[in-house]
Amino acid sequence: MIGSQPPQAALNIWVGAVMLQGLAWTVALMMYAIYIQRLMTSALPHPSTRPGMYVSVGPAGYTAAALIGLATSAPDVLPPNAFNIQTDFADGQVVKVLGIISGTFVLLFSFWFFCISTAAVIAGVRRMHYPLN
Repeated sequence: MIGSQPPQAALNIWVGAVMLQGLAWTVALMMYAIYIQRLMTSALPHPSTRPGMYVSVGPAGYTAAALIGLATSAPDVLPPNAFNIQTDFADGQVVKVLGIISGTFVLLFSFWFFCISTAAVIAGVRRMHYPLN
C-alpha cells in the first residue's frame, strides 16, 4: 500500500506503521515476559494442551515480517537526508539495514519459541490424548 501512495502520504503511512508495530511488539514483549515467567516457575502445560504453545511463535513472526517489509520500503519513502546527518549514503539505506538486522533478530526469537514448543510437544507426545470437543 505504501508504494502506491504519493510521497508525503507514503511517509506518513510508513511512520504510522512503524509506530503501531512498535506498540504491538511492546505489548507482545510484556506478554512474553509473563509467559516465560510462568514456564520457569511452573511445569510445562498438560501434554494435551502443549500444541497451544505454538501460539507464542505468532507475534514475533508477524513482527519480523513487518519490520523487514517496512525496512525494504524505507529507501523509497524516506528522504535522503531525513535525519539531518551528513553521510555518503541515504538515510533510507541505513534504516533498511537496521530494519533487516532487527527483523532477523526477532525472527530468530520466534524460531527459539518454535523450538521450545516443538521440544515440549515431542516430550509429551506419548501422553497426549485429543478430545473431540
